[in-house]
Amino acid sequence: QSIIADLQQFIKGKLPKNTSCTRLIQMALAAESTALSVRIYQKAIASYPEDYRAHFKLGIIHFQENKYAEAEQAFQQAALLNPKSAESYNNLGASQAMLRKYAVALQNFEKAEGLQRQSLPNKAYAASQMGRFQEALAWYGKDAAMNRAVCHLGLEQGLEAVRVLQEQETSTAASLYLTAIAGAHINDIALVCESLKSAIAKDIQFREAAKTEAEFNVYRTNPQFREAMKLPSGFLRSNP
Repeated sequence: QSIIADLQQFIKGKLPKNTSCTRLIQMALAAESTALSVRIYQKAIASYPEDYRAHFKLGIIHFQENKYAEAEQAFQQAALLNPKSAESYNNLGASQAMLRKYAVALQNFEKAEGLQRQSLPNKAYAASQMGRFQEALAWYGKDAAMNRAVCHLGLEQGLEAVRVLQEQETSTAASLYLTAIAGAHINDIALVCESLKSAIAKDIQFREAAKTEAEFNVYRTNPQFREAMKLPSGFLRSNP
């Protein structure tokens, strides 16, 4: 109740000037709107510029709202103020990755890892986006089958990509579509068509994706491929 009372005082512009940073953060977390939370965090930053916590919390809000440049700035300040904050470095890297600043993102993921924050999947993602597929493969866990398959494809290792994808216990529409692409890399028309047909049956959007997929251009006139591209049986009846 006291936090609600302080929120009301803040809205009225009557909050005591000596309100602690911790209290302001508690108020921001209890605020009913993101806009109000942002205002409170900005107040905390203005009153306590050396406290990294408000910068960090503001960065989270910016990231959640897809404001990655603002998030980067907030997490950068948080990491500067508290160099021992592994999460600040990790979130800074995540913001930079969304801005396609993969090299500097990788550096910050490595800083987070040096502070005992497990960041291997993040490092792998940044490395793969830079075309450093061999490193990414070493960092991706065994559960990240699709990511590993993409790296194998980047290294022109089509058979390995197929193996990784087919070893999954369950297949999603996306993994089946990627299997079709891997099949194209090894020129296995049967695998391409079987996987593509299954992907489309699970999710019709992959039929549209396949229409412009460059990997399938060589098969456009192939009767087997054209058959695989047909709408699943009963689709029009169940999806008016």
